[in-house]
This record gives sequence, structure tokens and C-alpha cells, in this order.
Amino acid sequence: WELEKRLCSTDEATRRTGVQKLRELVDFAAGIRADVITIHGGDAAGMAWDIWQKTLGQSLAEIDPVARAAGVRIGVEMLAEPGADTSAYNLVRNPQLTNVGLTMDTGHMMFRDGAGFRPFGTLGRLMRRLGQKLFHVHVHDYDGQHDHVAIGAGKIDFPELVAALVETGYSGSLCLELNADRVSPEAMLASRDRLRAMVRG
Repeated sequence: WELEKRLCSTDEATRRTGVQKLRELVDFAAGIRADVITIHGGDAAGMAWDIWQKTLGQSLAEIDPVARAAGVRIGVEMLAEPGADTSAYNLVRNPQLTNVGLTMDTGHMMFRDGAGFRPFGTLGRLMRRLGQKLFHVHVHDYDGQHDHVAIGAGKIDFPELVAALVETGYSGSLCLELNADRVSPEAMLASRDRLRAMVRG
């Protein structure tokens, strides 16, 4: 999280070192032909969301043309915090930020009783709202205590999520993030197969 904290720092010198580090990561991603990288929005604890949005927004505006030239997209992972949902959405909906969007982590968005998506109703509705600004999705279930559990072992309405992705024409990756301490290899494969079946309809 050190990079992300630098990107939203109110200390200009610190913020600039974060931007430089992100430039290096974009170059690395381009070198290995990765088309998207995910960063977290930074720890906004003790920082008003409008300040967080301003400082991180400045950093992303500076890196966007670099990412565009490299053919790499940057997904800012949304946080399951009250206020973080709309702040992150507002941050990236600027049409000039062509290569900066959002990463959705399905399990993490369930934290704090879904504080990160409640203003939008459901996760599926949030995904529809994000539309083409949704660049990447981390997929795992959440059972109320543990995240990174197998699909179907928790509370998430995956059929609704997949329907929203299909409806919006999502063409990015669905990256399964399952905890090997809680999910057997067989359950991992079953999660993959369930996800594929939902996508294919």
C-alpha cells in the first residue's frame, strides 16, 4: 500500500515519487504485455474524501497519457468504505481519463455490510453504473466472515453480477482470487466452471 499512499499524499514531493513509481509499473506491464494493472486507492483514513479525490485524481491525470501511450489500463480498486464508492466513481468518470478506470473486487465490496455499493443498491447495479469504466474484476465469494471463498459458498449474487457484465458489454478479465487455505483444488475448479457456465448462459 506504500505506492497508493504516496499517490494520494498531500505532500507534493511524496505524491510525485508515487507517480514516478507508477510510471515504472506501467512500463513493466507494457514490457510483459499486461493490458491492465490494479492499484488501491490508498488509505483515506484521516483524509476527507474530497481531498483524497483531488490528490489521487491529480496523480492519475498525470499518469493517464503515459498509460495510453504504453497500451496499459489502470484499474483503481474500489474500497468498501462509506463514501469510497461515489468518490472512486467520480474520480474516474472524467472522459479525458481514457486509460484510468476501476477494478471491482466482489468479495471486498461486501465488507462492512456492503458499504461500498449500498448507495447504488446492489453490486450488479453498481457494475451497470460503472459501464465501460470497469476495467477488471476480482472474483470470490464472501460468507460474512471470510473472503476469497469458493463461488456459491457465500452471500454474493453471482448470476446478477454476470448479467450486469454481459449487459454492459464487459470484455475484461474475471480473475478468480481464492484462498488455498480455505478452498480445495476441486472447489477452485468448480468455481471456475460455475463462473464459465454463468458467462456462457
